Amino acid sequence: MNFDELNAIIVKETGVKICPICGVPFEGYHRRQKTCGTDECKRLYHNQYLKEKRVQWMAEDIAGFREYRRVAQRKSRRKKKETELMQRNYKKMQSYWERQIDVKERKLDGGLDYGKKQVEKTLAQVPKIDVSGFEKGDK
Repeated sequence: MNFDELNAIIVKETGVKICPICGVPFEGYHRRQKTCGTDECKRLYHNQYLKEKRVQWMAEDIAGFREYRRVAQRKSRRKKKETELMQRNYKKMQSYWERQIDVKERKLDGGLDYGKKQVEKTLAQVPKIDVSGFEKGDK
């Protein structure tokens, strides 16, 4: 007897199913439930199902399978390239608008702080002056 036959007998007599992945008995929430319901069991059962379907499809129509995979790969590569292109364009736009904000701020200033900026620039170029000999107590 294989696992499916044993499971069918147990289900008929007790109404309890056995998870094909982990082997834990469980009561299903609906009649189509195949696993105990944990995320890991559902994922593994789904992977197993897809693998069986892929093998079956390859056995029935290998040319159709290859064409489907070729189209899927082409679509995936195109989508990846478009995503990279969008990221590059976004960075270009972001740097452009940051530069525009800087230009706009300078234009909005209207020269009001021009004198102040020039004084700071000139004082930054002039060396410090020693004023230690000009104190009030030194006569």
